[in-house]
Amino acid sequence: MKNRTETTIKKVTEILNSQAMGYTEIIKIGEEKIRITIKSDSYDFQSYARVKVWNAKDKKWNFVDSISYSEMNTPAKLYYQRNKKERHDDSYYKKDRDLLLEMAIAILF
Repeated sequence: MKNRTETTIKKVTEILNSQAMGYTEIIKIGEEKIRITIKSDSYDFQSYARVKVWNAKDKKWNFVDSISYSEMNTPAKLYYQRNKKERHDDSYYKKDRDLLLEMAIAILF
């Protein structure tokens, strides 16, 4: 990335429902805002990793790219971790997060 400043606006790992964990990060790069969302579900095919960009004119998030659940590094079934604190560890999402950010930068810049 060529001298672009990245600023994390928001980062949260949370329980989405009784069987899924989610990771959301909003990053500002230059004038662009990028949102990364990753879901780890108890059913593999319901897991996802997506990146979107904020469209200020339309006031909505527009799809940029995604990683198929079958190619995700984030493990499925994170909700069922024995240690409840461990399931909030954002390191589980890091590889997918980094790849999504890389994909967004390649497409947008």
